[in-house]
Amino acid sequence: MAIVRSRGDLKSFLTATRSPEQAAQFAAGAGAASGPAPLSAQHCALLAAQLAAAVQAATEQRLTHRDIAARNCCVTSQLRLKLTHAALTRGPDTAHYYKLHHQVVPLRWMPAEALEGEYSAKSDAYSFAATVWEIYTKAELPFAKLSDSTVLERLKGGTLEWTVPDSMPEPLANLLNRCWSVSPTARPHFDDICAEVNAVLQQATAAADGANAT
Repeated sequence: MAIVRSRGDLKSFLTATRSPEQAAQFAAGAGAASGPAPLSAQHCALLAAQLAAAVQAATEQRLTHRDIAARNCCVTSQLRLKLTHAALTRGPDTAHYYKLHHQVVPLRWMPAEALEGEYSAKSDAYSFAATVWEIYTKAELPFAKLSDSTVLERLKGGTLEWTVPDSMPEPLANLLNRCWSVSPTARPHFDDICAEVNAVLQQATAAADGANAT
């Protein structure tokens, strides 16, 4: 049986792709010979597609994750993404959570209806989009320039606006914006999400194959 080694959580992995120095620090902490190389467009699309498939599998089992984020995914040495159970306040990412109504919630990754405890596949679609945004921004903090109270106020008022990075393909950006719809019913189902993300992956793969052939 082949041994599948883990590169750790997706957030740390993405952070390590920002620069050679951070990659070296990541490798030292993971006990690896070298850190991850910069992610190509194909790699980013692959991670997004794997995440979509993982959430779809949970949805088919009538499971709601409630805390989809890069910190709650792990990556193997073969660049295979695995969605893990919610971490909530455990570990080094405690600061990414917010205390609301005597509960700790992933404020910057959740839609407005989840503030009132309304979790569903549609709230997971919102969090999925936030995590794909993390992949393409190399694990930036969503709304890093806003305080938690401002994020909460805008989320409740329906005025919290996501900005997709320039590196993201337009079809994927359009999909994410639909996942971030204020109305849960306007967000796509995960079978549609998977189909659209796989189409983006196919395009990225074809472009990479074409570049390698020249």
